[in-house]
Amino acid sequence: TNRSLQIELKCPPEKITVIPNGVNAEDYACCRSEEHDGPFVIGTVLRVVPIKDVKTMLLAFDIVKHAVPDARLEIMGNTAEDPSYYRECLDLLEELGTEDVEFLGQVNIREHLLEVDLLLLSSISEGQPLAILEGLAAEKPFVATNVGDCKALLEGEHENDDFGPAGIIVPIMNSEAMAQAILRLLRNPSMLREMGKAGRKRVETYYSRKGMLEAFRAIYSYLEEDSRGGNRFELNKIYGRKTLAANIWGTIYATMTTVGPAVISAVLMLALVLMLEQTGLTMLESRFFIATSTYAFVIATLVAVLYATPVSRYI
Repeated sequence: TNRSLQIELKCPPEKITVIPNGVNAEDYACCRSEEHDGPFVIGTVLRVVPIKDVKTMLLAFDIVKHAVPDARLEIMGNTAEDPSYYRECLDLLEELGTEDVEFLGQVNIREHLLEVDLLLLSSISEGQPLAILEGLAAEKPFVATNVGDCKALLEGEHENDDFGPAGIIVPIMNSEAMAQAILRLLRNPSMLREMGKAGRKRVETYYSRKGMLEAFRAIYSYLEEDSRGGNRFELNKIYGRKTLAANIWGTIYATMTTVGPAVISAVLMLALVLMLEQTGLTMLESRFFIATSTYAFVIATLVAVLYATPVSRYI
């Protein structure tokens, strides 16, 4: 996972927060169906580009088609991003002689999911595919390659996740394994339905859009609260929040960064006064400049001390 990779790159684990994608499962309630008459329909939602490995999917469907002649494959998604690859896919179908494969292009997914029995994902690289989350929300099980977060989405990764599998994971670029997984589900309608329900429950529990937004709000609220501490933010991370060490080091740091310029200003003003005295400046005027410099130094020091203590959180 990305978290594991970041830890391997020496990122502190306590600073890593993973927020999963989320969907509103009820938006796909219209796509759920207990019974489906007619031929077995396999669907996929993707961009027709090499990284999605559409050719392996077509090869797998060709195997399925020989075993179940009335099976159909509907490919939903953009075909214009890589025209040459799209043409290669069409040429492959022609070479295989495989029928009942339809490239629908960009369509309203919800209008087509109702008639789909099973969804496929044949990518050679993924993150956490929204296509899987949306399909599971519609109670459609998946046959997907073992890339990105696909296995966690289909089999579960949370400690209390006992919903069961929502599909079958297969190796990448393995058309035979994908075909056998499809046939296994095609021949077992009860397993197909149970996997669909398990996927929907997993999405509702762990991958809701509401939960995703709440997680983002929590992070921004945390950062906003801590940022009010100014320079104490990183120091508290190192020395511990509300500790004596944090306040002492915060005071020293703030004093160096805030009072330093004031001291330099006072010295320069004093030097100016001495120069002016040599040119005839009166004693009264000299004392005025010195007093001004002193007041500036005292005020800057007080501000620095308050800035580096918990009092500043409430100012």
